Amino acid sequence: MAKDPKTELQEWLQGHKMKLPVYRVAGTLGAAHKQTFDVECEVPELGLRERGIGGRDAALATELAYGTLRGLGTYDAIIEVCSDRAPDPEVRDALRLGAHQLLKMRVPPHAAVGTTVDLVRLRVGPGAAKFANAVARKIASRSLEEWVPIVAPDAGDDPAGHLAVAHRYTGGSSARSATRSAPPRTRPPTCSTPTTRGRW
Repeated sequence: MAKDPKTELQEWLQGHKMKLPVYRVAGTLGAAHKQTFDVECEVPELGLRERGIGGRDAALATELAYGTLRGLGTYDAIIEVCSDRAPDPEVRDALRLGAHQLLKMRVPPHAAVGTTVDLVRLRVGPGAAKFANAVARKIASRSLEEWVPIVAPDAGDDPAGHLAVAHRYTGGSSARSATRSAPPRTRPPTCSTPTTRGRW
C-alpha cells in the first residue's frame, strides 16, 4: 500500500537527517463533519535562501513551484490526454512543471520543452526523456483555453468536475489517485520550495 505524501516527506527528511516540516492550516473546505484542510508545509532546510538562490532565479523557482501546484488538477488532465501511458512519478513532476511554463508563463515553448526534457534526462534517463519530449510538444500544441474544453468533464453532466478542471482545483479525484498510487521517492520532490501547500 502506497504511503500518503505527508508520511513520505517526513520519512525522506528523517532519512537525510533533516528537521521535520512545520505545518500550518491555511484554510478549510466543506461542512464541519467532512472538512478538507488546506495545509502549508514548510521545510526550511530545502528553502531557496539556504541553497543560495535569490533574485530572479528565486522568483522563477517560486512561480514554478506555486503555479504548478495551483494548476495540478488541470495539468494532470492535460498530461493524461497527451500520454499513451501513465508517466513515472518523476517524469510526471517534470511534465507538470513544463505544462505550467507552456500554458501559464511567458517562457518560449522551445525553452519550456527543452528544460523539461533535460530535467527528465538528468533525473530518469534518455528513454524517459524521449517520452517527455513527445508529451511536452503535444501540450505546447494548444493554449490553456483550448485545452480546458478537451480535458474538462462536460459542465452539464458533471458541473463540479468541470469547474475543478477549468479552474485548476488540485483536489480532484485524478490528482488524489495519482498521489496514492505513486511509489515512494528516493530523492526530494522535483520542485522544492520553503513552503508548499496541499490538501489533506
